[in-house]
Amino acid sequence: LVINGRRQFKMERAEYWLDTIRARAPRSRVILVASECENTTPSWPLDKLKAGYGDLLQGDKWYFAVGCENREGIDELAAEIKDSAAKMDIMGMDWPVNCQKAEGKIRERAKSRAQVSRAELYSIFSNSNISESSFEMVAGQMATLGVITQFKDSVELGDFVVLNPQWLTKAISLVMEDKQLETDKGEIAHERMRSIWDKEYQGLYPAFHSCMKEFELCYDMEDLAGCLLPLRFGDSRPDIPWSNIVGAKERRVQYHLSVRPPKGIMSRFIVKTHYMIAKTKTMPKGVYWQNGVFLRAGDGEYTSEELCEFDEGERVISIRVRAAFPQNMIEQLHGFAKAVFDFFEGLKIERRYGC
Repeated sequence: LVINGRRQFKMERAEYWLDTIRARAPRSRVILVASECENTTPSWPLDKLKAGYGDLLQGDKWYFAVGCENREGIDELAAEIKDSAAKMDIMGMDWPVNCQKAEGKIRERAKSRAQVSRAELYSIFSNSNISESSFEMVAGQMATLGVITQFKDSVELGDFVVLNPQWLTKAISLVMEDKQLETDKGEIAHERMRSIWDKEYQGLYPAFHSCMKEFELCYDMEDLAGCLLPLRFGDSRPDIPWSNIVGAKERRVQYHLSVRPPKGIMSRFIVKTHYMIAKTKTMPKGVYWQNGVFLRAGDGEYTSEELCEFDEGERVISIRVRAAFPQNMIEQLHGFAKAVFDFFEGLKIERRYGC
């Protein structure tokens, strides 16, 4: 985890990234690096960081102050990274010569092409003397190692194989960081997405759009004119338009999270439930904000309404359901919530019910 050593240290930023790593990859070892320290010695609260994140900042050599201009601390850092890498569980596992050969060809191809078709990937395997019956297994192993990014179970992206994962991250960030999204509260027209990507990635709009949906970063609007990106929704909570449902009962459930989750936990939930988002005359695209959403399902006496919101400070996701039989919807929403939580391996969830 690299933080600029010249700038004022912000504990909340360091904690955010350490919490994110803890939630997503709880068994990781983190080395904290202060950069640009050629002529400075940062004053960081190392004891406090070690006390709060000892499970990640393991051992004695977990902090390095480095400077690239004069190589201050670089050799020591490199030696520690090599030593840590050598102790990883994956080290020492068999990796056949033909797989090494294929990996080398992929890395060489990635220098000139960031993406290939699955047929091209399998051609590399074939030319490396990997048997056809092992193609899928080897591709899976290479995806695990970060050599490639693939979407083998996706109908739209099954033939889209990325040889340079950073290339894909950069492409998606062009849309996610588009300044117009702040003004438009997370709404973006498909033509605007296309124009942003066509400047550097001509013709790849369909694939990148599908990748964003696969990563649960967006969902298409009903009129198909554009997308909505929950991470870029406004942060103001709107008035909630509860209906007067005859015979309705209310049930509540809360999910208390063990650590501060990464940004995006609520946006994933919104993407999963977007087809139920309630719409009104004043909010025709839906009643939502960055940390919450109001849902509606069914008709007449079978109508149910659900308010789902996330309190970042308390680390609590709350769900309120009003319906004649609210427990049915409570369990349906629990399925969506569990699918989100399962993505964050390090999150421990306590589920509490209320009246």
